[in-house]
Amino acid sequence: MTTIKIRGPIVDADEAWIYDWFGMQHTTAEKVEKELNEASGKVTVIINSPGGSVYEANEIYHMLKKYSETNELSVEIAGIAASAASYIATAAKDVAISPLAQIMVHNASAVSRGDYRDMQHTSDVLQKVNKSIVNAYMLKTGLKEEELLQMMNNETYMGAQEAVDKGFANRVLFDDGAVKFAASALTSEFLPRGVIEKMQKDAITIKERKGNVAKTGGIDKNTKNVTEDDGNIAKKHENNSDDRKSPVASEGEGGKEMTYEELKNNHPELFNQIKNEGFKAGVQEENARIKSIDSLSSTGMEELLNKAKYEESMDAGQLAIEILNKQAEIGKNHTKNVEEDAMALENVKNKATDDEENKKAQEAIKNVAGLENIFKSGGVL
Repeated sequence: MTTIKIRGPIVDADEAWIYDWFGMQHTTAEKVEKELNEASGKVTVIINSPGGSVYEANEIYHMLKKYSETNELSVEIAGIAASAASYIATAAKDVAISPLAQIMVHNASAVSRGDYRDMQHTSDVLQKVNKSIVNAYMLKTGLKEEELLQMMNNETYMGAQEAVDKGFANRVLFDDGAVKFAASALTSEFLPRGVIEKMQKDAITIKERKGNVAKTGGIDKNTKNVTEDDGNIAKKHENNSDDRKSPVASEGEGGKEMTYEELKNNHPELFNQIKNEGFKAGVQEENARIKSIDSLSSTGMEELLNKAKYEESMDAGQLAIEILNKQAEIGKNHTKNVEEDAMALENVKNKATDDEENKKAQEAIKNVAGLENIFKSGGVL
């Protein structure tokens, strides 16, 4: 007997590698087809899925129905068969459900944008998708279309016994007639749309990584460590990367050194954690630096303080030395200025003395000239 497991979200083939990248469970039609092609005889499909892509699920439903035409096929719902996974479950004639499991049916949904015509078109398409899904439910349950559509409108959760009563399942697994059912809720296992779009946008830069993930399974599901083949790809990236070669020990790999690019590409969560912690530490360090510089504001060196804060990024110690040098320079200039001022005063004094002597000389000359005139006039004044 062959067992095929439909676990995690049902995703489109072109998004599957992203789930591989993060080591997350998922199912694609391609995966189911491969396992069916390798199977022979009886096949049991075990489902624990929140649903996902309608068209991918439609293909899986078709393949299972086709296989059941010539081979024995049964389904076991182990956890939840919700949304698209709920009608995949109806592909088998024999559907067994765990006493703790649930089936959930609801309307198809989509994200759309545009004007009212686009919105109306999306609404029309979704209603037609709902009716096509109802066809699968009707084949299994025998319920009327109106009742099933109403169940989908209500987003109906069914416990094991209710699923049997309504015809979605044929029997309850391990049923001894004394099982009590508890409430449960669907937990989404889908990657956020933004993550998928970001990964697809950057797909060119990680094309080689994508091929390696498809080959090796990417991240070991038990240890969450990078596999050996993955490490070889990372090593190749290291050889082709820039010169940022700060070695980092890889956790769980015997102290194997990793480059900046390997850490960033292979361990994005750890990389972001380190980056955020570094940013936080940097902010704290910068705040402390500014605070220590402000403690020197009483020196009156405003120009130097601004230079230390915003231009040359000094710490308080470096700034203190700059201030001392500046003060020494100011003192030296002051001494020079005092000396120059003293020399200027001496020059003024000397000039004043010279002027006095000149005045006396002029008076003497004048007196001599007066005596000359007296002698020429016969001594009469």
